[in-house]
Amino acid sequence: MSQNGAPAGLNVKLNADGRVKSHDTAFAIQCISRFALPYLLTTQGGFAPNAIVMSICNQGQSLDDLTVDDLSLKARLAAGPSAPTLFMQQSKRDSTVLDSCFEELNTRFPQYRYFSLWPGLVKTEKFDPNFAPGYIKWFMWLGIRLIGTTPDEYANYPVYILAAPDAPAHARIGKAPLF
Repeated sequence: MSQNGAPAGLNVKLNADGRVKSHDTAFAIQCISRFALPYLLTTQGGFAPNAIVMSICNQGQSLDDLTVDDLSLKARLAAGPSAPTLFMQQSKRDSTVLDSCFEELNTRFPQYRYFSLWPGLVKTEKFDPNFAPGYIKWFMWLGIRLIGTTPDEYANYPVYILAAPDAPAHARIGKAPLF
C-alpha cells in the first residue's frame, strides 16, 4: 500500500483553497486502483482464457447511504465526525465500492473470475494497531491476539480459489471459501 499512511479518517487532504479534494489518497489506492487495473487488463486483452483476478482487500461491509455524489465522504467530513467514526465510514465505503466493482466485472466478463478476499488482522512483526484512530486501536490489538491469522494460515484461501476447479461453487461475494 502506498497511500502514505493508514486509511484513517482524518488523513483526508485539502486543496490549496482549503476544500477537501475530490478523492482522498486512501480511496484512490484502496478502491480506484483495485478496480482500474483489472478493468484495463480485462478490456485490453491482458488475461489468459479463464483467468482469475484476486484482490486482497476489505470486503463484505456496506455503507447503505453511500451516494456517487459523495464518494469522498466530504459531506460527512463537513459534519465533523470523530476520527474513529470516519475511519469506519471510509472502510465501509471502500468495501461497498469494491464489492460492487467485482460483482459488476463478474457479470460483464463471465469468461474470467474476479474475487475479493480479506485476510482480517494478520499477525506479523510489522502489524501496529496504533495506525487506527481512537478506541479502534484497542479492538485491533485485542483482535490480533484472539482471532488474528498468520500469512501462512491465510495463504490457503487464495491458493484454494486458484487451484480448486469447484471454487466458484464454494466462494461467495464477501466471504472466503469454506473447506
